[in-house]
Amino acid sequence: MRYGEGVSIASQRRWVRYVELWAHELKKEYVRGEVEITKIQFWGMNVGDAGDKIEVGIAGFIDGQRPGSKAVNKIHVFTDKEVCRETREANNREKLQRM
Repeated sequence: MRYGEGVSIASQRRWVRYVELWAHELKKEYVRGEVEITKIQFWGMNVGDAGDKIEVGIAGFIDGQRPGSKAVNKIHVFTDKEVCRETREANNREKLQRM
């Protein structure tokens, strides 16, 4: 495994193959458009009372420090107040069932 310029990590190479298949063999074309995400839900995440915290956020690409490079920029990190009541109630039910 090599870090730095180029695509060397197995998951990166896999995604390059997926895009190549999608664009060339399936004759698809990327069309830029808007997307509205109305709900994000996670299952099977065991968060104990030991101060564990799961951070969920939105990130996007911005221009990097070197010409032609990109960097990941945090756009928003959800706070506990933004977690919907339904999710908090379900988490509380799960905790009670485990007791």
